[in-house]
Amino acid sequence: MGGYTSYDYGASITEDRLIWREKYSEMKLQANFFKVSPAYLTATPGSVANGSYASTTSIAVTPLFGNGTSTNLYVVRHADFTSLNDTTYILTVPTTIGNVTISQLGGSLALYGRDAKIHVTDYDVGGVNLIYSSGEIFTWTKSCSGLIVVLYGGAGELHELAVPDSLPMPSISPGSSIKVVQKTGAWVVQWEVTPERQIVVFGDLILYLCWRNEVYNYWTLELPASAPISNYSLPSKSSVVVKAGYLVRSAAIVGQSLKLIGDVNATTEIEVIATPTEVTDIWYNGEPLKVTKSSAGNLLASVDFTPPTLAIPDFSTLKWKYINSLPEVQTSYDDSLWTPLTHETTNNPWNLTTPTSMYASDYGFHTGSLIYRGYFTSNGNESSFFVNITGGDGFGHSIWLDSTFLGSWVGNGSNQSA
Repeated sequence: MGGYTSYDYGASITEDRLIWREKYSEMKLQANFFKVSPAYLTATPGSVANGSYASTTSIAVTPLFGNGTSTNLYVVRHADFTSLNDTTYILTVPTTIGNVTISQLGGSLALYGRDAKIHVTDYDVGGVNLIYSSGEIFTWTKSCSGLIVVLYGGAGELHELAVPDSLPMPSISPGSSIKVVQKTGAWVVQWEVTPERQIVVFGDLILYLCWRNEVYNYWTLELPASAPISNYSLPSKSSVVVKAGYLVRSAAIVGQSLKLIGDVNATTEIEVIATPTEVTDIWYNGEPLKVTKSSAGNLLASVDFTPPTLAIPDFSTLKWKYINSLPEVQTSYDDSLWTPLTHETTNNPWNLTTPTSMYASDYGFHTGSLIYRGYFTSNGNESSFFVNITGGDGFGHSIWLDSTFLGSWVGNGSNQSA
């Protein structure tokens, strides 16, 4: 993946590498959410609606109704999928405490540019009903310190959630933007997303309210298990949650030691968010780390990073060698076992413009690199050679006449033929 760069949807970005990394990071967030959301797997999608759940027709909402569960999910995006607008909206959805308009404590939700969100209602968190949440769920797990839920949003966004008021009166992290109000049947929590993480605690239920860019550095790691589940990723397996920067590959608990394997690309702080059993020390790549504790009571440690020294040779002075990787262009090449293009009809909706079909799919070739060989008899009066090749967006081609290279097309994202 190369170096890691985080990015918040509230900011503009154009560099392809950063966009690719952001897409990867978003997939990571979604994968963690879907893993702990079994209701998503059996949900039935409803019809996309502009303005039915949201207060403006600029926002499209696709409901996913729980099948056999009370959980519903609402996928929110701009109705015009090309829109780069920043749009505020209010969401009205049914819950077990009745129809709820979010946000109940004032203010509006927001969708920035090409962002999309998944809001949930009556979402099961280890036996506790999350009545609703506009903040997106990264993961949840049962920890020795309580039931841990990690939620996130974009910087500056306003979010709101509700939990049953049968839970104990909450405590909140000092200096936070968290507002808690008790309404009929529920504790309603509202907060503004800040780069500094905020925490609200309802007894054994601990909610981490995070900035999206921070959550990119969180890792949910399954612990080793005995057969037969050892080779599978399952919600039933015990896991740990750590904040640990660029990449953590695996985790194990040995006694009271948390042993992590991973990579860093800068000096990195390790924070243990959740473990199924108590741990008192942290190891990273086989080395023990000096441990302290955070204000939230989590174990902290630091992994030092030293940039590697790379000895890169002067390639211009090296003797280069090559091998012939295209024997097909040689006149001596035997193509007698190749598939001849003999079909006089096609399954392609484009009509034939050649005596027989030259569409690869008609002959069972649907992907990968394709090589055609054709034979032509010259009459000596030719002044040019023309071929039109269609390969779809981003395709490229190279052409030889006998063993003479004629030219190539490197391709781009908009031309399907050249």
